[in-house]
Amino acid sequence: MKILLIYPGATWSPYDVAVGYESAFRALGHKVVSFDYHTQYKFYQQYLSYLSQHHEVAFPRDAAVVLASERVTISIIDMQPDVIVNIMGVALHRRAYVHAAILGVPMVTILTESPYMDDFQGEQIAKGYVRLAFTNDKASLKPLAEATGIRVEYLPHSYDPARHYPHVVGKEFQSDVFF
Repeated sequence: MKILLIYPGATWSPYDVAVGYESAFRALGHKVVSFDYHTQYKFYQQYLSYLSQHHEVAFPRDAAVVLASERVTISIIDMQPDVIVNIMGVALHRRAYVHAAILGVPMVTILTESPYMDDFQGEQIAKGYVRLAFTNDKASLKPLAEATGIRVEYLPHSYDPARHYPHVVGKEFQSDVFF
């Protein structure tokens, strides 16, 4: 299966989740092309900021999101994936969802910010075009499904085993849990 994996706009924990799922898909034998949304978004933020500062051009507040999301459409056309797996889903502009639907490519969203961002995540996937959503919180299943009308399943967080593994540490750092 050809999977277009859309990395989140954030480079904190959801990014690590995406790395874990990418590794898992590859280990299962799928062809995975990753779309580094965070890189595209940062590029357009900086570019539009430069234009605004040096050429006195005003852009809509979400211009960087729109431009970065439109790059997803180009990746869909170039790759022609069987499915799009969107990690986090809250940073992607609605146009990317619409374009994927127009091109006939099903999109799955892995919601990484449950339960504390369920209202916002629900708004994003309720706009349509997502065939299936996964959440990392079992208590969020029913409320998200009822609020959106979309099938929602539980999927525990993934992680990058190359970065997260047990460590032997000095006595001063020993604890049951460490963040």
